[in-house]
Amino acid sequence: MKFFKQSQRSRLAQAAVELAVFGGIVIFVLSLMVRQAYQSNLAQNQALKIMRMAMAESYKTSEKGSPARNTATIIVVEDRITPNAEKYGATSRTPFVLSGTGTHTRNLFMPPDFGILTELPRFDMYINGQHFVFTLAGYKSVGELDNPTPSYWSGGGTNHPDWDPYCAYRYEMNTTTNNVDILRYVGCRRFYRIVPNYVQDIKVDKFCCQDPAAPVPGCAKTCDATKNLTAEKRFDLNRDPLNNPPNDIVPPLVRPQFAWQWYLVKGFNPKRAKKQGLSRTRFKVNYGDVVSLPGTNVSLDVDLDLKEEIILKDDHDAPGRTGVLQQVDVLDSQEGDIDLTGTLPASGRRVGLQDAMQMFSFTKDGTYLLLEEGQLFTTDTRRFIRHVQKRDRLDIVQRTIQLSNDTGRYCDPATGLPRAELDGGTYLASPNPVEVCANGMVGNENCFIPAFIDKTCMDRPSRVIYVRSRIKDEGGRKWVTPIQQIP
Repeated sequence: MKFFKQSQRSRLAQAAVELAVFGGIVIFVLSLMVRQAYQSNLAQNQALKIMRMAMAESYKTSEKGSPARNTATIIVVEDRITPNAEKYGATSRTPFVLSGTGTHTRNLFMPPDFGILTELPRFDMYINGQHFVFTLAGYKSVGELDNPTPSYWSGGGTNHPDWDPYCAYRYEMNTTTNNVDILRYVGCRRFYRIVPNYVQDIKVDKFCCQDPAAPVPGCAKTCDATKNLTAEKRFDLNRDPLNNPPNDIVPPLVRPQFAWQWYLVKGFNPKRAKKQGLSRTRFKVNYGDVVSLPGTNVSLDVDLDLKEEIILKDDHDAPGRTGVLQQVDVLDSQEGDIDLTGTLPASGRRVGLQDAMQMFSFTKDGTYLLLEEGQLFTTDTRRFIRHVQKRDRLDIVQRTIQLSNDTGRYCDPATGLPRAELDGGTYLASPNPVEVCANGMVGNENCFIPAFIDKTCMDRPSRVIYVRSRIKDEGGRKWVTPIQQIP
């Protein structure tokens, strides 16, 4: 009987221990589930918040009649303290990055007007509360297109590499023979268009991949050299037949599957050519496509950078009325603050926010953490002081942004000082986050002199913005119990 009672008590004790262990596991699992659900909900809420911000920016800009944020993109970067098991709390920071995009279609297909800076496309970036607005393109004029040796060309008197002296021709009246038998040529500039390889209808698609004398297996369309470029020239990616590294010409077997090729467009518009002379004939091109202007979103490479620009405005040969293009005003995606087309600046760094992050800490009076352990009870202050722990530190988090161009939006080129605000005096105006400008001169030669070290600084010679966020950390705790004085 005694043994039975001991055995029963042992089983009850074992059951109680198992229940306690199992209950602890259940509570632990439930807490993990709640924590995961809370984190997922928080992350989703933050993502939706950024998306709503992007939609609001797109809406507000479109309502002002500008296509600058037809598709608004917002990137948020915050360096947050990371929870860890350090004795005095967390001291490191982890980046928190979110992005959102919103589109308001009111001005979706509205081309920008040349020279109107508020219509340049742009995107927004927030870094620890500092708001940066970057333009993604710029305006540029390319003139003297009817001049074989334009003044801006560095060839030293030689013809521009894209000059075509036999651009267009016509037969004029011969007063001696009274026949239209005098052949006259007019020169113009060659432009190039990127033709994609995705249209299957050969009547529409201008993509071809073989020459008549050099058939390519798997190619269904032959290039007609009397109408446009040969396949060899179409697939010369750097458009330099005399200097072709091995990867600059697409191999013939790869051409049928290649994504794009060059297509010749001449800076000539036969509709702008006037009938002249007794023959009353117009100039016409011998081969190649022609510029159909005015038009919408005409994209051509007009500046030898191997990338297309959008022509917004054109000027033809008015005095002679030959139809030759004299000047084009373009929207160039390589002329904004940030060039997203892949062009590397002189520094060799990729454009945009860099991966590296530095953190500098400054403490009050050289003290990072103040610890106090008071008496249990003091008669003079009449309060219980259990424990005091206080952190008093200023963190400077430095991030680096590599710009493609110094457009003068952050630092005034005339004064070398930061502008008061970006896009000042317009509905796009916002405070300029750049506090100081380093111009490479004595006194402000770089962004690391003592006067600049804690400020967001733009180094103009290298086109780098050092984003310095001053984050004050006053964490800690203090347990104090006051004692009410008895009257």
